Amino acid sequence: GAGSTPDKLNNPWGLYVDSNQAVYIVDRNNHRVQLWNNGVISGVTVAGTTGISGPWSFQLN
Repeated sequence: GAGSTPDKLNNPWGLYVDSNQAVYIVDRNNHRVQLWNNGVISGVTVAGTTGISGPWSFQLN
């Protein structure tokens, strides 16, 4: 289900898979980009601040 913990997404909007099979997912309603390395069960926030939107460089809106 939807959520804001590292193992959950809330309205995933897009994804990118790199050459190492790591997956980057835009987690729209959590205002973040999550990195999921191959074989792991939870993601790491690599852009944005979970649950906080805004105009600053560390936030996504």
